[in-house]
Amino acid sequence: MTRARAVPAALLAAICLVLTACGSPAGGDTDPVVIRYGNIYPASTTFGKAVDRMAELVEERSDGAVRMDVFHSGSLGSEQTHIEGVREGSLEMAHTGTAGIALFVPETALFERWYAFDGLDALAGAFDEATPLLERMYADKGFTLLGTFYNGPRTLIATSPIRSLGDVQGKQLRVPGSDLYVRMANGLGARGVSMPLGDAFTGLQTGTIDALEGSPDDLSSGGYGSVAPYLTLDEHVYHPLSIVYGSDAWEALDPAGPGRRRRGLGRAARRPGTGQ
Repeated sequence: MTRARAVPAALLAAICLVLTACGSPAGGDTDPVVIRYGNIYPASTTFGKAVDRMAELVEERSDGAVRMDVFHSGSLGSEQTHIEGVREGSLEMAHTGTAGIALFVPETALFERWYAFDGLDALAGAFDEATPLLERMYADKGFTLLGTFYNGPRTLIATSPIRSLGDVQGKQLRVPGSDLYVRMANGLGARGVSMPLGDAFTGLQTGTIDALEGSPDDLSSGGYGSVAPYLTLDEHVYHPLSIVYGSDAWEALDPAGPGRRRRGLGRAARRPGTGQ
């Protein structure tokens, strides 16, 4: 299940409104405003479909004045590469979990501790409570927090059955590029293997890994069941994915000061939304 507090439809409405208020991008330039969006997940996932639809509607409703270029499946690199790109300006937007944003705001890893939340509502409540503080922490590191996807539960899929803690012992378990996930996997008695999600299928085929963990969206889109037919619904993580915009690019939306572009986009991004 995936849910979003910041719904892409709300974001696109604000983008179209504020960036095309004068009838053309960037105060009269003929070239479209381009928003580059990095998505580490495949286009077939909930995230990929939502962001693709957002891009279509942005271009349609702005009459081509605004274009969103979406890069799926980690085509630009790892989650770390994505978050660094947003910070440095090679991307404007991305959604990111602890494997990305925690490199700059390590406190966000608290939201991905295994077995810390028993559902999306509990997670969303905690993240919402912390949002004012997180906004300041993100800003200090060069990011504007626009909203959040909530994803989960993450579960296990393996080449042999996992029915008890004993079955986990010694298994090579693929996890994202996050020290937290490696430590959590090792704490259960497995051997955490940090590996890009795109390499996991081959890893299962060749025996480099015995299992991987992820959300139902992740696991079904990758077709992992054909090489790892055993699914264990342990629901060890519900986690946020922060939707971030680079602060420099955010400021550039209104170069003379906090104007209607940023205000409109910010209001839309924080509008409570429905499930994706």
